[in-house]
Amino acid sequence: MPITVTFDSNVWRKIVSPHSFPKDPDANAYRAIHSAIRNGKVKGYLGDSMFHLEAIPKKMRPKYFGQYESTFESKVINSDPSGMIHMRVSIGASTEGHSGNSDYLKRHLEDALLLGFTLLSAPRIGMPRNPDIQRSYYGDRTELDMRKQQELCFDVFDTINELGCGIAVAKALGDSHKRGELNWMEALDNVPESEHHLLAKAIAEWADGDSVAGHISYRLDYFCTLDRGVSAGAKSVFSPANRSILEVRYQIRFVTPHELQEILAQEG
Repeated sequence: MPITVTFDSNVWRKIVSPHSFPKDPDANAYRAIHSAIRNGKVKGYLGDSMFHLEAIPKKMRPKYFGQYESTFESKVINSDPSGMIHMRVSIGASTEGHSGNSDYLKRHLEDALLLGFTLLSAPRIGMPRNPDIQRSYYGDRTELDMRKQQELCFDVFDTINELGCGIAVAKALGDSHKRGELNWMEALDNVPESEHHLLAKAIAEWADGDSVAGHISYRLDYFCTLDRGVSAGAKSVFSPANRSILEVRYQIRFVTPHELQEILAQEG
C-alpha cells in the first residue's frame, strides 16, 4: 500500500511540477517525492479549499465574499387533509461570480491529476465553489464512506473553531466590520483597503484549517507542509500549540518535505 500524503498549498506545486522550480533550494527533496509518487510509493492528496477559496484573486476577495450568495431551493412535497404543507428546502454551494482557476493554477492542477492526485472534500453547507473543479477529481467513494468522512470532518471543524483558527479568523474579521449586515461574510465587503492583507491571511487560514480537517477525516498518513504558524501565532492551525492538540486528539502527523524524503528513504 502506498503512503498517503496531503500536500499543503506551499509545497504541492513544487512537488507535482518540479521542473518549474529548478532553482528552489529544496529541489532535490521535491524531485525525490515526485519520483516516489510516479512509482506508486506515495498517493497524493490536495485539500479542495485552496481552489474554492484561495483561487479568488486577492483584490476581488472583499467584493466576492461580501456579495456571495448560496443557492436556495424550496419545493412542496405534499399536503395533508389538515392543510399542513410539507416542503423540502435545500441550500447549496454556488459557482456564481467565482473566477475559477488561473492559468498558473490550472497548469499545476493538471500535473497533479496526471500523477493520480485526489482532492479532499471539506464540506461546508452553501460555501463558495470553484466552477473548474470537477466531481471526478475527488475519486470514487461510497455513500457510507462519505457519511463517515463528513461526520469526522465536522468534528474537526468544531475543534478548529474552539482553537480560534481556521475559518474562525475570517469570521472574526467580518464581525469586526459589521454595519448591519446579517452575517460575517457579507461584512467582508466592508474591510478597508488598509486591511486587505488581513483578509488575504484570513482566507488563507480558512483554507488551511479546512485542508487539515479534510486530511484528518480521510484518515491519511502524513500532512506535508512548510508552514509552522510562526508569524500568525495562536490564530494559525499550524501553530505549535494547535498542532499538539490536533496530534493528540486526531493522531495527525505533520512533516516537512525533507522529513517526508527521509521517511521514504527509510521505507526503501
